[in-house]
Amino acid sequence: MVAPSNSAVNRLLRSMLGPLGAARILVIGAIFAGCADPAPAPPPPRVAGLDAYLAGAQAYSNGDSQLARPLLEKAVQRNPDLISARQMLGDLYWKDGDYDGAAEQYQAFVRLDPYNYKTHYDMALAFQFLGRLSEAVDAYLEALKLSPRDVSSNMNLGVVYLSQGHTHEAIQRLEFAVSVDPKSAAAQCNLGAALETDGQLAKADSAYRRAMELDPDMTVAMIDLGSLLLRQQRAIEAAVVLDAAARKVNTAPVRKKLGDALYLERRDADALLQYDLALRLDANYWPAMNQIGLIRLRQYQTGLTLDENLRLAALAMWRRSLALNADQPVVRQWVNQWNQNGRVTP
Repeated sequence: MVAPSNSAVNRLLRSMLGPLGAARILVIGAIFAGCADPAPAPPPPRVAGLDAYLAGAQAYSNGDSQLARPLLEKAVQRNPDLISARQMLGDLYWKDGDYDGAAEQYQAFVRLDPYNYKTHYDMALAFQFLGRLSEAVDAYLEALKLSPRDVSSNMNLGVVYLSQGHTHEAIQRLEFAVSVDPKSAAAQCNLGAALETDGQLAKADSAYRRAMELDPDMTVAMIDLGSLLLRQQRAIEAAVVLDAAARKVNTAPVRKKLGDALYLERRDADALLQYDLALRLDANYWPAMNQIGLIRLRQYQTGLTLDENLRLAALAMWRRSLALNADQPVVRQWVNQWNQNGRVTP
């Protein structure tokens, strides 16, 4: 069989394509005519900032934040749309405690990819650390649109609501977080704080204790429970809980709270020891000074004789406290009262 000539092929194509296709026949026919292939297309332009991003991503993967940070900063400067670079850079800023920088990167990421739950959450957390509570609420709500049952977002949103004074909303969010994950010690502890703020002390007590059951090393729950027991004048229970907390977290505030429990039990020597320990940990911790003054005054009033040295010691502690924090009207009143009664010149 003889192959058709190029002219025969062209006539056949014209009959198939009609007049509108005739203009294309030369191109099609050229294939049959054995013309040279067209020149290859030029390679696509290189993505701006790609080299810096790849090098920064490698350093980030290797845990070298000092090298990764400037490279990723250069990458997003050259190409603001590199969302992976923004995510990594935001995480690096966060680890360095630069929450403003982290929030800025997460905001840029969210504009580029509004359907990424984690970035909404990270942005909300950065806002929360910065005290930008209204923005944190908005970001958590956006995160929850994408993952409504996320425990961390519900819990943190509850904490932000509590900080804003929206106690009812805080309790709702925290109760929901606990219902989703009954084994979350953090959710139980934060629920306890919200319930205590709302005056639901028995429920708060239960929530704190449940948190401690779930995580025996959760010192925040111990301290919160101890403070709640102090608030209820349950000194013996408070002393037990706060002593356990102080063995794990040896800080001036915890030592002072333990001292307060012992003071309520009228164990003045033991209380003084705790207040002294608090001042060794923080020489300017004025709340402990106030309590030392109260103990010295009680010793002055209950002694067989009025030992003026005790009264003067109380006044000296209160004056030290006022020198550190002048905004203490009650302490100033104590100084004026016992200064006048003791006929001591200011």
